[in-house]
Amino acid sequence: MSRLAVALLACAIALTACTSAGNTSTSDGATSYSAEVGSTDLFANAPQRFQIGVFRSSDQGVELLTSGAIDIKLSPFQGGPGTPLLIATRAGTRATWISLGGLAVTAVIQLVVAMLSGSVALLADTIHNLTMSSHVAPVAIDSRAQGGTPVPAPELHRDTVAGAIAAHRAALVLFATPVYCQSQFCGPSTDALERIAKTGPKDADYIHVEIYANYDKHQINRAAAQWLLRNGDLTEPWLYLIAPSGRIADRWGPLFDPSQVMTELRRVAG
Repeated sequence: MSRLAVALLACAIALTACTSAGNTSTSDGATSYSAEVGSTDLFANAPQRFQIGVFRSSDQGVELLTSGAIDIKLSPFQGGPGTPLLIATRAGTRATWISLGGLAVTAVIQLVVAMLSGSVALLADTIHNLTMSSHVAPVAIDSRAQGGTPVPAPELHRDTVAGAIAAHRAALVLFATPVYCQSQFCGPSTDALERIAKTGPKDADYIHVEIYANYDKHQINRAAAQWLLRNGDLTEPWLYLIAPSGRIADRWGPLFDPSQVMTELRRVAG
């Protein structure tokens, strides 16, 4: 356990003890300080990181002053079994690729039939299916792309998880919504991934997945739902490290240490 992590934990405990109703904020006029827990998913019988961050808020915005993580391992309450974890398997990955292959074959057959039959309706439907992804609203790619603003850091949206797995490349995949995040962590996490992408291994892919396809209608992007939505509940941001084998090598909550992520990425990417 690092000294920084111990100090942060002590700070969080002190702030909680010194304020009413468990409020972890303190203020000196126009500026306020708060200690917030970054971890949103704690589980039993496996090593994990308990994350804490200290923030300063003022009329200039919110700034992360420092953060740290404590390595912990929890046991089920009263010796119970805990909640089973959903673990990706080789068979599951193979089934996913078979499904994608079937969809591709179907699209090709549909295109051939449309051309041979001369059916305008079928051809239009085929073109729609093949080009649907090109008509995604920019705000569904990155929530910061609003009001005509271009998608920031477009290099984080050029690759896909499926493409990285098919090419046997390592990938860092961040699920986050910088604008609509319920905490203060998503924007800094996205900025950190952008910096890592500029200096990290060139034989790895760096991917940002926006959470919402349409925030006002509470429509979640399909990829975000597949990875994060469980029983109607979704927490973010999450950063996943996917190995060239297609297996998840590690994951981090919002207050990840970029240097630690870089070390793990270089090890996995080889």
